Amino acid sequence: MRRIRLAALSVAMVLAVGAFNTASAITILNFGQANNLLLITGDNDGAGSTSITSTDVPITITQLENAATPIDAYFTLSLNSIGAADDTSIPGAILQPYAGTIQIYSEALLGGTNYLTATVTGGLTLGLDGGSSLVFTSSQPPGSVTFTENGPITTLDLPRSLSLSFTDLVSVSITNGSISDFTATVSGLFRAGAATGDIPVPEPTSMLLLGTGLVGVASRRRRKKS
Repeated sequence: MRRIRLAALSVAMVLAVGAFNTASAITILNFGQANNLLLITGDNDGAGSTSITSTDVPITITQLENAATPIDAYFTLSLNSIGAADDTSIPGAILQPYAGTIQIYSEALLGGTNYLTATVTGGLTLGLDGGSSLVFTSSQPPGSVTFTENGPITTLDLPRSLSLSFTDLVSVSITNGSISDFTATVSGLFRAGAATGDIPVPEPTSMLLLGTGLVGVASRRRRKKS
């Protein structure tokens, strides 16, 4: 039981690190999909890898640094798994590392203003086995997240973090060692800080709450088996 709880706490800590911020860190962009169409595609290649992609998904930016909102925009995504899916560390949960790019532009086909482009060399996709949603999260520190733009955003320094929420999945599962095919809707949150040298401290974000929830899942599953 202690081993399971330690594994659960480890993942919760990873999620919490993704939510770390300095006192100067702010939300620089927040968005939701502008319709209910399942425009995010998870494609399992049958050989142990999954790509999560989308092109020109219409979104509504509900928060953008130095700009009035709402703003209509387009979301393009390219994430690829960089390791096997794990459904043993935490009973009831599926985890898999991913890397890739996230692009938000004012016009289709990456035209007009680049509101924000995020390049992630290591992030984590996670969800409950059989559930209807997945979350992709990454942060620097401890990983590598870079933000570029040519719009109104001016706060781009460390710490940088992001989370994407994929919802309306039929069922989260694993096929041949990787997350199975799926379609979904999307929303997202991006944060960054000014280079003030503040020491990062945790804040109670949704990602931390999700980590706590996974700890609870692990504990309940273990008690039921006892």
